[in-house]
Amino acid sequence: MTNILFFAKNIKHLRKISGYSQEIFARELGVKRTTISNYESGLSSPDFNTLIKIARIFDINIDELLTKDLTAVAMGGGCYKSSEDRIISEKRMVHEPNIAYNVQKECQFCKQKDKTIELLQESLRQANQMLENYSRYQQQLIETVEMLKKQKT
Repeated sequence: MTNILFFAKNIKHLRKISGYSQEIFARELGVKRTTISNYESGLSSPDFNTLIKIARIFDINIDELLTKDLTAVAMGGGCYKSSEDRIISEKRMVHEPNIAYNVQKECQFCKQKDKTIELLQESLRQANQMLENYSRYQQQLIETVEMLKKQKT
């Protein structure tokens, strides 16, 4: 698969998961809707300035946009950024409101992922606590057995 085919597949995927119609996305880029359709079908490719705008809108680097199959990366669709990256992007949007970064709302996938991480961390904390309790219990048993052995002799 060539880079332009990844681009076509990626731009369509990113546009859809970001909630853009072709018309609205075209307006953001300052091109016609048919141009977006041509990009998505691989019939044409954007000039460098438009490619930079696209990367900024989706807050993704150009290399990934062109060379990685992003439809395979996003399990469940949504966001390709870590929590730290989303915070940085949101701050950037506040300080640069004229730039069309699509970070106004966290995607459902990211919220789910963050919640899952929190739950796993809590489960790990509880497992460590249980292990500590077990170790203490085991030590008490050993001490009790030793004490009973001494009493027996």
